[in-house]
Amino acid sequence: MEEAISVFSHNYWLIFVSSLVLAPEVVLFASAASAEQAALTVFMVVLLVSLGGSLGSIGIYFVSLLLGRQRLFILAGRLERYYLLNVSELHQAFDYFEKKGHWVVFFGRMAPTIRSLVSIPPGIIRMPLRIFLFFTFMGTFVWNLIIGYVFYFFWMHAETISSLLGIYAAVCLGFIIVLAVWLVGRNIVKRLIDN
Repeated sequence: MEEAISVFSHNYWLIFVSSLVLAPEVVLFASAASAEQAALTVFMVVLLVSLGGSLGSIGIYFVSLLLGRQRLFILAGRLERYYLLNVSELHQAFDYFEKKGHWVVFFGRMAPTIRSLVSIPPGIIRMPLRIFLFFTFMGTFVWNLIIGYVFYFFWMHAETISSLLGIYAAVCLGFIIVLAVWLVGRNIVKRLIDN
């Protein structure tokens, strides 16, 4: 662990590049320990990790932009027969996203698992890139600021914090799974009742 921490010492460039592809918690954990040794400033690390994470999300945004709404609905129509998606609910979700999508992006950047997926709808609805990047950066920055300072003040107890973040991620993933099962189950019951 000390080798990983020492790699980030005095190396803002490595922190930025690492945050393009790694989860911010990983980079912040190693960097916060170096910040404790006065090699880095916590705020600068948080800023670089937030910039890197925001720029890293552009790839998913552009892939979903290329996919487009029409292709997505064609794919959803094919999956509907397997009870995986309901096209009318997908239309409702995108209608909501067009109205409140910037806030979904902002708060979604603070939730593990959802953090990467929240870049898909803005590309599909063609949210302006500057708005997407602004709310992506702000949500990422708030999350990283909290986590960065928590790691900075409690990095000696990082294993405990890491396990808590693992629990948080597991709860988020569990919620997504329960929601998916509920939606599929509800669609199955509707089709059985209609038939």
